[in-house]
Amino acid sequence: MIKITVFGATGRTGRSIISLALTQGMEVTAYARRAADLDPWTGRIRVVQGTLDDAEGIAKAIEGADAVVAAFGPRKGGPQVFCAHATQLIISVMKAQKVRRLVCITGALIGEQYPTRGLFYRVMRRLLVRKAPHLMLDRDGQETIVMNSGLDWTVFKPPRLVNGAERPGTQVGPDLVIGPAARTTVGSLATAILGELLGSQFIRKTVFIRS
Repeated sequence: MIKITVFGATGRTGRSIISLALTQGMEVTAYARRAADLDPWTGRIRVVQGTLDDAEGIAKAIEGADAVVAAFGPRKGGPQVFCAHATQLIISVMKAQKVRRLVCITGALIGEQYPTRGLFYRVMRRLLVRKAPHLMLDRDGQETIVMNSGLDWTVFKPPRLVNGAERPGTQVGPDLVIGPAARTTVGSLATAILGELLGSQFIRKTVFIRS
């Protein structure tokens, strides 16, 4: 039985990952600022309460895990610049505990080195770099930290993320072209992430997804 720790567990993607992981017989630890937000899974998952700058809490959450999923990101009304620091802290704890498998979610607009990103997304990225430079620098830094970690990592880069269950025909890959109409459902993203944890097809690769 695979044991996973989910950071960003109370977001819509984190919740979808938890629900799907339980149906697949995985053992889940969820890390959250407020444990009460995970009450729907009381008795079915292990919950560790803490913040993403709390090294002790993060260490407790990762203890015994086979893999870690970093599903957090900035939310409206919340802090906007924290992802790079939190990811570095998680990676440091993983190394200390000899946990090697990491899946991290960023986004189709993050990072500069992706030729398969269509014109629309290239333009959108330039606009966001001007409008929210600190946010983009933080998220770009997060990707770089993961890629330089030396762990067995995979970065998922969804385009527009919409609510919904898994859709048939979802495509995942490092060379996937992302155009203006590209989107993926939360369910499709969660399914792809858990499939990658079980299949390890994209070790040390960044992958786009569309459904």
